[in-house]
Amino acid sequence: MTPRPTPEWTQLGWAELGRPEGYRRKYGISNHALKVADIYAEFVRAHRTGEVELIHWELEKPYSDARADLVVYLGRDGKRLDYCLEVDLGTERPHIIRRKLIAYWQAFTAFNDLPYVAFIVPDQYRKYEIERAIRGLPDDQQRLFSVHLFKEAVAELIEP
Repeated sequence: MTPRPTPEWTQLGWAELGRPEGYRRKYGISNHALKVADIYAEFVRAHRTGEVELIHWELEKPYSDARADLVVYLGRDGKRLDYCLEVDLGTERPHIIRRKLIAYWQAFTAFNDLPYVAFIVPDQYRKYEIERAIRGLPDDQQRLFSVHLFKEAVAELIEP
């Protein structure tokens, strides 16, 4: 049986590797955070060019059990266009998406002022997957949701 490493062995091992301070967590770049930032930057660009007024925005805003990646409050031609944005990279399974849809619907019925929920996806296949999950909801719940491709999302969302 191999003896279990002791703290002294661990320190010696890290020192041998040239890192006497021990393990350092590496902070990698989050592709999800970058995509959320890209979407936000597109809304800022649209605001600066006068296509839409970006009234307010929030990251990771909770609505009961639902948590939007980005919430934007927009104005255009005297109308409000408010959205909870779910930036989707295609990594979550259908049952997780369904749970999100149900959580958003429950928040919508509890808060009454919940913005529409827009899923922003990388490709046509993922768009189909999310739309299929939405179609699995009762008809009155489906109206709360929309799905958009990354490259078209902001332009589609700012159209009144």
